[in-house]
Amino acid sequence: MVIGGRLPDCVREYLAEKMPVPELPAGLRRLPETEDAIVDGAACSAWEVSLEGGLEIVRVWAEKKSGVVLRLTDFGEVDAAGVMGPLMSYTLSNLRVFPEAGTPDAVSADAMEGGGLSASRFNLPKEWDHDTCDRQVGG
Repeated sequence: MVIGGRLPDCVREYLAEKMPVPELPAGLRRLPETEDAIVDGAACSAWEVSLEGGLEIVRVWAEKKSGVVLRLTDFGEVDAAGVMGPLMSYTLSNLRVFPEAGTPDAVSADAMEGGGLSASRFNLPKEWDHDTCDRQVGG
C-alpha cells in the first residue's frame, strides 16, 4: 500500500508461498460473561480453547453484534512455576468487513472507495512502474 509522499526508490517483494487462510482453532467454548470485554469500543463475548494438552490457551473476543473476531490472544507457560501468560495478541482495529469476492454480495472496488478505502492507494506512483522497481528478497 502506498500512503503518500515522494519515494526515494522503489522495491517490490513477493511472498515465497501462498498465505494460508486464517482459521480459528476448533473447539472454542463460550466463557462466562464476566470474561467479556470492550475492544475498540465494541462489546465482545469471550471464547477459549485449550491446546497441546493444556500447555497453550487461545482466547478470542468476538463482537456481540456481528460475531466478527476483534481480538485473539495466545497464552502459554511463561515461567518455571507453569504460570500462563500472553505470548501473542492480535487486535483488529478499524475493521470493516465486506462480503467475500466472487459471492453475490461482493463489493466492487468503486464501492470500497466510497467507504474510505481507495484502490488507488495500492498503485505505484507515476514515476515508477513494475519493471523499474527493484526486486527485494527478505524483510
